[in-house]
Amino acid sequence: MRFKQNIIKDKRILLFICTIIVGNIIFWIAAALTDWQSTKTTFFRWDHWSFMDWFSEFMRFNTGNIYVGNDIANYPAFCFLILRVFYTFVPKPNERLEDVYSIRTMQQTMVPLAVFMVFMIFALYHIIRYEMHNNTKWEREGIAFSILVSAPFLFVFERGNQIIIALLCTMLYVMLYDSDKRMLRIISYVCLSIAAAIKIYPAIFGILTIEKKRYKESILLIFMGGITFLFPFIFFNGFEGVIAFINSIFNSFETYSDYGFGYDFSIYNLERLIISLLFGYQTSASDISIIITIIALIVAFVVAQETWQRFAVLTLAFIFLPKFSYIYTVCFLIIPLIYMFKVKCRKIHFLYLAEFLLIYFPWLHFPIDRINFMRGGEEFSHTFSLGHVFVYIGLLGLLFTILSEGIYTKFLKKLQRKTLFKIK
Repeated sequence: MRFKQNIIKDKRILLFICTIIVGNIIFWIAAALTDWQSTKTTFFRWDHWSFMDWFSEFMRFNTGNIYVGNDIANYPAFCFLILRVFYTFVPKPNERLEDVYSIRTMQQTMVPLAVFMVFMIFALYHIIRYEMHNNTKWEREGIAFSILVSAPFLFVFERGNQIIIALLCTMLYVMLYDSDKRMLRIISYVCLSIAAAIKIYPAIFGILTIEKKRYKESILLIFMGGITFLFPFIFFNGFEGVIAFINSIFNSFETYSDYGFGYDFSIYNLERLIISLLFGYQTSASDISIIITIIALIVAFVVAQETWQRFAVLTLAFIFLPKFSYIYTVCFLIIPLIYMFKVKCRKIHFLYLAEFLLIYFPWLHFPIDRINFMRGGEEFSHTFSLGHVFVYIGLLGLLFTILSEGIYTKFLKKLQRKTLFKIK
């Protein structure tokens, strides 16, 4: 009897777990056989650049080059408050602090990062399990494990990126924002404020509080978010630091476009890719795709049939709409994925599941050379592969399916009401 209570009953969950585990087996065997050449869709292509989302910014404390100088940081000041805590472990003076590579090889910098990442993984694992507390033990354990070894999370761990903190805080907000207890809702607002102070785009989830017509609390949330984001700049060049950070963000859009088409899943990047294939390599594109996507996202949010679909639409908004959107942003899609598993299975869920699997599967690297050598015969650093095509299909398919189902269902219900009215 106890065994039956622990088996995986939900076919959606079983399919997700099996697919991701099989994908990982293939992924790691191929990595061993190809000298890691097959991993370059999931892991960063520059194999000497591992953990550098952490250490390249960490090194700024040694150079003093955060929001001043020629190489200005494009991370918010809250991130540097966190990094400053870890920088206190570095012994000073230390002649080995010459560059990002030397600081990465130090025990005093690597061990604290390792402990931090283990703690984040542990926390994420238990939050996923808690969110699925109504499922069986094997379902909880299997989903938590398979998510943590999926492609976007492998990328996050390899980069050592603080987005994992933003994800955890956003998940806590989603868990608590609609609580009957006001104190728990306030805690959720604190969590979302921290998430937005680290990566900005999770702030869009604040729409969920507005949607609940808690207008006073919405104002409080905006105030808390603004303070959490701006206050840390006091320690990093104040108002001038804010201006420098904003300029750095907009400049980075132009800089990243020269790296290639891989790892970037913005709709702008897709438009630029298509135009480049048709008319030759382009460093920029129009904003037509962004405008169309905004309209599609708004309509999809309005017509969405289930709560998890609204979570998906909000997540897709900050994946598609920035002009540069690294692959680690898609890790936020575990929020709608988990909540889809929490509701009763419908047949269309298997289509959604297929789209999630396209996004989370650890694809082997089959580069598309026609795209990767567009710039005068020189290979881009961010190579585009067949796996990136599948991820794009999954992301666009997810938005299209939510939009189509919502419009169809609303139209069908309206038609049924008219039919009943005529019969009466």
